[in-house]
Amino acid sequence: GLMGECYKCAINNNREVMGVCPNYYIEDLEKIKCTKEVITKTISERTWTLIDKCDAIIFLPGGIGTIHELFAAIDSKRNHEIDKPIIIYNGLHYFDELLVFLNKLYNENFSSKKVEECYHISESLRDTLEYLKISV
Repeated sequence: GLMGECYKCAINNNREVMGVCPNYYIEDLEKIKCTKEVITKTISERTWTLIDKCDAIIFLPGGIGTIHELFAAIDSKRNHEIDKPIIIYNGLHYFDELLVFLNKLYNENFSSKKVEECYHISESLRDTLEYLKISV
């Protein structure tokens, strides 16, 4: 998937690859080569470690863990615990239904529409780079 491609790109360009993994999934680290490994006790600790160690948080298509991390990051930014760019990369419209759900939260007053200011939705690499102010 996209995470695998990002990993290959980082490795091929001699970039740091930090593997953050809870004890339960430690065998996953054996499948990849990381320049740094961080083992956590719980999924929640892993999530907070990822959020803490990054400069920007880009959510690519993924599963339950990705959604957990996305909502944790948005909530942390909403509560002023972090001030990092959060990007939902909606390539091939993967997150469309999630975005509809978020709009339902806002429209039905379960969450303030102001939460939308906590994240950026991107559908292209160019837009993502421009949002992060990285020259293409």
